[in-house]
Amino acid sequence: MSVKVVRGMSFIGLLLSFLSITLGGLPAASASLIGPLTVQITSPASDSQMPAGTVAISGTSAAIFILAVEVTIDGSFPGYRLARPAAPGDWSTWSIDYELPAGSHYFLARVTALNGQAWHSVGVYGTSDTPRPIDVRITSPASNSQLPNGIVTVNGTAAGTDISAVEVTIDGNFSGYQLDIPVAPDDWSKWSIDYNLPAGPHYFLARVTAASGQEWDSVGVIGTTGMSSPGSVKDCSELPVRDFRGVSFIDESLVRRETGGLPSSTQYVIESMQHIKDNGFTAIRVPYNWESYVYNSTEFINRIQLIAEAAQANEICVFFANFHYFTSSYWHLQGGAKARGNGFPSFVLKDFPATNNDYIQTAGPFWNAFLSNSIIINGRNVWNVQAEFFKDIIDRVDRYDSVAGYEILNEPHLFDPSQYQKLGNYHTYMANEIREVSDKKIFFDRETTWGFTRSPSLEPMVSPRGVTGIVYAPHLYAIPYPDSQGENQIENFKNWSQQWDSEVLIGEMAPVNQDEADQYLKVLQENGFGWAAWSWKQSQSTGLGRTYYESDTAPATEVLEILVAAMAKVY
Repeated sequence: MSVKVVRGMSFIGLLLSFLSITLGGLPAASASLIGPLTVQITSPASDSQMPAGTVAISGTSAAIFILAVEVTIDGSFPGYRLARPAAPGDWSTWSIDYELPAGSHYFLARVTALNGQAWHSVGVYGTSDTPRPIDVRITSPASNSQLPNGIVTVNGTAAGTDISAVEVTIDGNFSGYQLDIPVAPDDWSKWSIDYNLPAGPHYFLARVTAASGQEWDSVGVIGTTGMSSPGSVKDCSELPVRDFRGVSFIDESLVRRETGGLPSSTQYVIESMQHIKDNGFTAIRVPYNWESYVYNSTEFINRIQLIAEAAQANEICVFFANFHYFTSSYWHLQGGAKARGNGFPSFVLKDFPATNNDYIQTAGPFWNAFLSNSIIINGRNVWNVQAEFFKDIIDRVDRYDSVAGYEILNEPHLFDPSQYQKLGNYHTYMANEIREVSDKKIFFDRETTWGFTRSPSLEPMVSPRGVTGIVYAPHLYAIPYPDSQGENQIENFKNWSQQWDSEVLIGEMAPVNQDEADQYLKVLQENGFGWAAWSWKQSQSTGLGRTYYESDTAPATEVLEILVAAMAKVY
């Protein structure tokens, strides 16, 4: 029996087929990634004869970000059971114990991953039974063919005892099977059917039904009218950020405290990317914090990769942003926003105790030491330690064309005007460290000041020096109406970026009505600035943003409708 491969399925459908296997079928196709996609039952061997009882089934799989490997008996789709991976998140090998009834049966393994699903089956026989072969193959079109959408002839072969039918459906619609035409009455050795192929990526699924059971085969094809290859996206690091119209994508798995917290679901990522694309956004800014990495580095890095892959499959550009909110949870400050602190891990702050439950008294000494690079951790300065953390992220996702770049630090805190130059030194060091391992864009933020008033005359000092491919990503919560503070800030951003030879992307903004959204987008478009609204979904640190997404089943939020309407007017 052969490996069965399906490509071109929607991300939402992939997850639903994993989480809701009682649906009894596979969902409609959408954009997907092209990459390895296999599952193999390695034990027991095909055509083994064995007694009824507990059978140990083991196998291998390979795909792009595997969500699950499941096994069922005799093709029962409601009967899939989750296998055990070799290690959490490692499905390269897997195993499961299954109760084998007396008689002849077959085990069917299914892998579900971001780039599709694949099957493999092996038949086993009771000790007194005779093996009864069964097989079906689609011989044309070839797998991954690009075809003009319209009528396509699907051809194939079948073998088995007393075949009653060969049927074909598209995209796994189990209620939509159509009966094929045999080469001669009751001769299913060859068969064919004409099927209407829509534009886009899809797959044909053939099923043979015989006295000896059922078997399936599938091929993925692409209807080419108006379509590019599935999962294709231009290299986002080479696109101008003025084309980035985005949102900050909050994933709780990336912003948990060092002591833990509930992760967001994989379904949330998959659904959100589809909605972000469908609503006309072209980019996402993805906050993460160091504490979450320390809590569970494997889960953290896997989620970073999942987002990069899901963004690529939906032709969305992404840049990852190193975040903090009131520095850290380590101090356990009480009252107001400072109680929701998150960001730097405890091993960085252990020499800086909380003082009088006051944020300035507590955080001021830490930030001065951090921006001076005078904190030593196991014999290494803190900037070097943080750079290694960045490089772990870059090593996992830099190969994706969806990844536009990396943001050094969200809203660095300054407590004295002398720290402007120190912030520039920090940005320069980190930009050079990133440039050693990546040629993608490097984003840097505007400072937030504490205990003194921000000084525009000193702000040009914060830029990385001697590094190309930089993007200034200040936040703009003042609406840029004529003769307003917001308009003055836009002018400053433009002037500074010309001095630095940098692009500009407004890293956060939050229009609350149609007039504000229209004004934001009009001014940003006129000045050639990209933008990312805050935020797709609120995190525990809510800040000043608005929620653009609640769930896959909830109606669009009002602020999402406002922003989408503004995009339609301006772009």
